[in-house]
Amino acid sequence: MLPFPAESLLLPILLLAATAGLIPALLIRQHYRHQRFQRIQLARLQSLRDLILNLQRHRGLSTGVLSGDSGMRAELDNRRYQLDRIIREAPMDDARYAERWSGIADHWSRLRQTDNHTVENNLDQHHQIIRNALFLIQDVAADDRVAPHPANQRCIWNEVLEAAEWSGQARALGTGMAVAGTSSAAQRVRMRFLSDKIQDLSGTAFETLKDAPSSSVSNQHLNEAQQAVERLLHEVENELLTADPIVIPAKTYFDDATATVDALFTLVADTLGAMAEHNRPRQR
Repeated sequence: MLPFPAESLLLPILLLAATAGLIPALLIRQHYRHQRFQRIQLARLQSLRDLILNLQRHRGLSTGVLSGDSGMRAELDNRRYQLDRIIREAPMDDARYAERWSGIADHWSRLRQTDNHTVENNLDQHHQIIRNALFLIQDVAADDRVAPHPANQRCIWNEVLEAAEWSGQARALGTGMAVAGTSSAAQRVRMRFLSDKIQDLSGTAFETLKDAPSSSVSNQHLNEAQQAVERLLHEVENELLTADPIVIPAKTYFDDATATVDALFTLVADTLGAMAEHNRPRQR
């Protein structure tokens, strides 16, 4: 005979059963909340990638227009409208990013009116807003809850994006030089600096990505990016730094430099695709 009534065991048993049923429900809820967070973070990374890519192109086009090439104005206007849409639709309402995102959006509202700037001020303002956007995308990508961060992915958000930015600066500066058909000593010094940065950062990136045991980028895209960087550096050296006068058409140089920037950003797109695949719900 039990030393206490059997009914006294009923309540603890019922509580234990209820708790046992509640725990799986809480875990499932937590899992879906985590998946939703990952999807939003990936959407933020995609928006910031598109923002940086289009800001860089806007910088090159606006430099060409301000330097006297009116043939770039239609494409510049189109790029401006795309940037307006990206900033309007980007899912950057998270409190961790809201203040910096608001600063970027405010900066763009003043920068979008290209005709109000000199060539030098236009370049400086673009450099600043892109730098802030780069810092933001690196912070979003560094969140451990988004996806694993092997060395090759860290390389994408650092060396690859930095190489793309220096290539974008070389595109803008070189476009202005090509429009003018000549260059100052200060421009050549700056271009030499940009060329060295592109070579160093891209070299590190390509070596890291090729040596990675399981890279998030395709070998074809990696080879294409490497070839594009080599072509750009060769063009900078032979068509801009040692040419006097500069005879390469501004649009030709702009398009060639754009191909390099786009090839580097394709590696970023590959990585975003791999991250999305990693976070995709699995069939059970």
